[in-house]
Amino acid sequence: MIKELAFKTDDGVAHREIARGGIDDVREGDYHVGGTASTSIQPYDIKKIYGGKKFNDKKDLLLKGSWYILNLPTPILTNVTITVNSAQDMNDMVNKLIAFSQ
Repeated sequence: MIKELAFKTDDGVAHREIARGGIDDVREGDYHVGGTASTSIQPYDIKKIYGGKKFNDKKDLLLKGSWYILNLPTPILTNVTITVNSAQDMNDMVNKLIAFSQ
């Protein structure tokens, strides 16, 4: 589930979406569906939640960036916040990041 997503459109406009009551994933919202149908986006600030409905099952991953990073010659996200409930969950999240970055 993607709970928060910030992105820049092709025309240079920055947007931020936050899923509140009734929506589990911002990508299912009307604005996001309609927007991505008309233009491509460059995500730069993403919060993803892994796990079940129970608090102890959830793992959060926040890739923190800003729109101007996308304009750099080599755009790269350098900050991550991981929220977990165990050392094993932390290892799992780090392994997900490593696998994604390759």
